[in-house]
Amino acid sequence: MIAVAGHTTVDLRVRPVPRDLQWLGLTTVDVVSLHSGGLVANAGSVIANFGVPVMTLGCIGDDELGAILGDRVRSWATDARLHVVEGVPTSSTIVLVHPSGERTFLHCHGASDDFGTEDVPIATLVDVGVRALHLGYALLLRRLDGARLRSLLTEASGAGLLTSLDVTHGPEMRWEELVPALPLVDVFCPSLAEATAITGLPDRRAAARRLLEMGVRQFVAVTDGNRGCSAATREGWEQDVPPTPVEAVDTTGAGDAFAAAILVSWYRGLDWPQAARVASWVGARAATTIDAVRALPGWEEAVSASIG
Repeated sequence: MIAVAGHTTVDLRVRPVPRDLQWLGLTTVDVVSLHSGGLVANAGSVIANFGVPVMTLGCIGDDELGAILGDRVRSWATDARLHVVEGVPTSSTIVLVHPSGERTFLHCHGASDDFGTEDVPIATLVDVGVRALHLGYALLLRRLDGARLRSLLTEASGAGLLTSLDVTHGPEMRWEELVPALPLVDVFCPSLAEATAITGLPDRRAAARRLLEMGVRQFVAVTDGNRGCSAATREGWEQDVPPTPVEAVDTTGAGDAFAAAILVSWYRGLDWPQAARVASWVGARAATTIDAVRALPGWEEAVSASIG
């Protein structure tokens, strides 16, 4: 089983939205749709789609959006553990999607701000057979930053779990707080913007190498949208993985799908180079529709399409 823990939100996705959106007027769009979002739902649903048991750990509000989100997560999670926070709204995000598939976010922190180390009982995870912990979004979880993040990752590593950390890019991020946690992380798959913010290096291959030098223990992939990714391992392997040509509709959740595919590949015994190719294909496919999971086939077809 793989545990996905942390940011849990409801997404209201609006598409298409022009870059020069005019205020004080009416703009018509083609789609306004409600989705489960955040790391827990985005990555967890992809892991479940590929047939791997998944535990979800997050916080939701005691409101209508929380009820909807809880029902949706429970529909695919093997073990859904969502803490209902009384008197607090469910975390929510308005996602404005450009015709190119690129997007911007308007986010209300909500109940995810209450998520802390007590919501990730490592001993319980081990008891029920969890083998990997995928945690995020670091720096956006206000009660799980700095020393508390390091403490949780230390406990997970000590219990023998593979640790995977995810981040998100934004003006509020305090990147210097993340650096001390990297030596406690086995798998790290930031976007190029995120990797550059952490390392100061705009070249994705150089940034991947630098993240390993900063302590990431096994595997790094720096994703770069429709330009593919650069991946590297502690053992010295590195490669630019070419993109899978697709027509992007909505890139929301594509990075989460990429990370989920890396973890499923590891869980199913593929090596890291194979995992990078599978994940690149999965991430691209996830961008071809407004609901990433609906774009994805089963595991065997994904592997066949990406590595033969």
